[in-house]
Amino acid sequence: MITISNDKIEELFNEAINKYDENNFNEAILIFEEILKKDKDNIKAIEDIGACYGKLGDNEKALEKFNEALALVNSKNDDESIIDISINKISSLFKLKDYDQIIAFTTETIEKVNISEKYNGNKLKSDLLNYIGIANYYLNNYGE
Repeated sequence: MITISNDKIEELFNEAINKYDENNFNEAILIFEEILKKDKDNIKAIEDIGACYGKLGDNEKALEKFNEALALVNSKNDDESIIDISINKISSLFKLKDYDQIIAFTTETIEKVNISEKYNGNKLKSDLLNYIGIANYYLNNYGE
């Protein structure tokens, strides 16, 4: 079995990020996929593929990748990564105009994640609640 060093994965990761920063999203995806061939559960590579798809306007594929990353990270109880991936997912849901899902998913995220000061808790919770408010606005759910 051929193994790849952490240094090589880090080198590939940096190369992929550089491609992303240069708006070469398809090339970045190919490099992130190369990382996944060596480390299939690399949550950050999966999330970043989703971000690339989002930049390319393929929000369905972006959403698939964010869901895949969330499935992996949820088992690790890594609140910081859950928050990052969740915000990316919410962004894709807005682009898809799936407002009901935004409300359900964001509410679930607020209940599930320990939003502490470690993650700038008050601002983060305010931002998440704001997403729910915006989604309700688009659904004309103003309350009575």
